[in-house]
Amino acid sequence: PVCCRCLLLPMVALLAASLAFTLPRPPPLGARPPSRLCLSATDVASASALLAAYDEGHRATAAQPGSEGLGGAISANAWAAEQPPAPLGEAVRALLAAAKPGDGRIMLGFCADDAASGVAALKAWVTSLGLPKGTLHGMDRDGVPLDMSTFGSVYIKYSSHS
Repeated sequence: PVCCRCLLLPMVALLAASLAFTLPRPPPLGARPPSRLCLSATDVASASALLAAYDEGHRATAAQPGSEGLGGAISANAWAAEQPPAPLGEAVRALLAAAKPGDGRIMLGFCADDAASGVAALKAWVTSLGLPKGTLHGMDRDGVPLDMSTFGSVYIKYSSHS
């Protein structure tokens, strides 16, 4: 199990290229975000709707006047910490299960305050979801690991077909 309170899940995107579905259109930016997400995500449509609502809630919170942090990140992450992690994990697993029968391509994105946290989140999600492990590009120079403490904030992209 992965604790979404430790991750910046709003940036976690699960894209299944083999699926023939479209995400529901989120409410306009600036609309009041839901206080908590309580949907059950057992099929592709409800899983997609839940993740879209989560993303929109995070963005709307960040965009509100008076939000704290660069781009409202502190306020948005406080909102994210209030969201129950179980439905988010169920939604990701539902989309993963639906993607596997097709070409099964899974893409995830992780934002973190530092590279070590980003890599830890990547490892936790890949392990928890049983996804294939691959090469982590940009983390070494000629086979020698780089000092991640100097990287600062990071975005790590994962693709199961890389």
